[in-house]
Amino acid sequence: MANPTSHDHDPAPRWWLALDDGEHLAIDDPEAVAGDSAREQMVQLRLPAWRARDLGSVLAAYTRMVALVSDAAEVSGTEAPLASALRTAADTCSAGTAATRNEPRPISTGDRLRAMAVVQTERPTLTHSALVGVVDAAARWLEDREPDLAAGLLEAAAGDDAGRRAWELLQGVDRSDDPGS
Repeated sequence: MANPTSHDHDPAPRWWLALDDGEHLAIDDPEAVAGDSAREQMVQLRLPAWRARDLGSVLAAYTRMVALVSDAAEVSGTEAPLASALRTAADTCSAGTAATRNEPRPISTGDRLRAMAVVQTERPTLTHSALVGVVDAAARWLEDREPDLAAGLLEAAAGDDAGRRAWELLQGVDRSDDPGS
């Protein structure tokens, strides 16, 4: 299935993650090119890793403060998904190297984001929280050396092909450039 957040003529990022409130987080982002074919202005959120972490903390604090304000109906207080995604994206920039073959490979936040993008492409109605839950549970099973359980969960959530693709991404296997994939 095609990425629902990209346009065929745009050199769009390979990985997009759409959050519950309509934000889009680009992953593996090539140089952004403005295009008007969507008939909607889009803002690509691109920040240095330190700023993404900082902004994520600010937005998380903002969300907590808005909850305390009695007249919160005039402002949006739903920045938690964006705050979480910004922190995760910042962590992706500093992900460590893979472990040796004899021990389970730690699954990076980047691998998790890519798997979430694949699952979301197939199941766009899943909320950000549901995506996190499915992918984190699958990642945990992989880290616990239970690959069949991880594959079963991802295939149940996203279908056979997308589930298998998300399972591979969680293990660090990216076949995007493979003509057979």
